[in-house]
Amino acid sequence: MGFQESIKTVYNKYGDFTGTASKPEFWWFFLYYLIADFLLSIVDTIIFGYEGLGYGPFSFIFLIANIVPNFSVGARRLHDVGRSGWWQLLALTIIGYIILIYWWVQPSIDQNKINKTEFDLPDLNPEEINKKTTRRSKSIDDDSVSGKIKFR
Repeated sequence: MGFQESIKTVYNKYGDFTGTASKPEFWWFFLYYLIADFLLSIVDTIIFGYEGLGYGPFSFIFLIANIVPNFSVGARRLHDVGRSGWWQLLALTIIGYIILIYWWVQPSIDQNKINKTEFDLPDLNPEEINKKTTRRSKSIDDDSVSGKIKFR
């Protein structure tokens, strides 16, 4: 997924907190947000003479407009690594950002692989199950002397 495609995807899924977001989707949008915020800060300084640690008018509008997409892509990225989107509340603490960044850089988890390893589910289709149950119910040897029927 490229730079433009990831930005389009994030804005198309503006308030979608379900599903997953790939690493490129998350990090390309993160880079876009940093660049746009930096450029808007320069514009705020040039036009309004605003200098300071806070946000100028353009930067503030951009921040407000991107709160939901930032949280939604962050939640989808956490889902992709097997975590709940609620873990983003760690961002309220300083140390929480370190933990979130650690989780955001983790590789995606294959959901099918998780199901197989956690629950050790067999890969059987209905035809195989029917064959095995049918095979068990057929007698393989009829012992006419003792009158017993042997089953597999």
